[in-house]
Amino acid sequence: MTGRDIKEACVREALKIIEKNGVENLSLRHVARRLRLSHQAPYKHFASKDHLLAEIIRRGFETFAQYLEQDPKTASPRRNLRLVGKAYIRFALDYPLYYRLMFSSPHPDPKKHRAMSDHSLAAFDLLRERVAALNLALRANMDVEAEALFVWSTVHGLASILSWEHINGLPMTPGDRRRRIVHVLNRIGDGLRAGASAKSRRARVE
Repeated sequence: MTGRDIKEACVREALKIIEKNGVENLSLRHVARRLRLSHQAPYKHFASKDHLLAEIIRRGFETFAQYLEQDPKTASPRRNLRLVGKAYIRFALDYPLYYRLMFSSPHPDPKKHRAMSDHSLAAFDLLRERVAALNLALRANMDVEAEALFVWSTVHGLASILSWEHINGLPMTPGDRRRRIVHVLNRIGDGLRAGASAKSRRARVE
């Protein structure tokens, strides 16, 4: 195998180990053994387990950003925000292992793994941009950072519930699921609009 092939094989094998045994059981020696490589071979591409894990998480966030950006913008800032929410959920359901690693597992030190950190922040920047566009369209005075966090936490909660395997035991058809996803995303938009209106009224009174 070429150096590039070995690097990619290490990433793929690491994901298999994590999925079967958990991230705590990942090691470069384990990866090398499963690939029938010398113990030192993975170290030519990853200085440590943390470097391998950071690369996996970086790739997850890179794919995540592609999902968030794949729907073209429309003339409606509210619809654009809803499209990001739908894309978020699609990613969580299409890449459950990456999703868990990105949002439910300890990360390597971001100060030592800037590429991983930069990709994770880029996703939040996109969400903040969509909230800021809605704020401008409403001529409101939102705390964009706080509202972006509100949107993120709500969509994350919904995606996590939909990823829960026991959700399939609920009396809910695929059509029901789609409608309820849209309902939650619409409620987020309603909440942002109502919050902006209430803040505007308070400002006029004061």
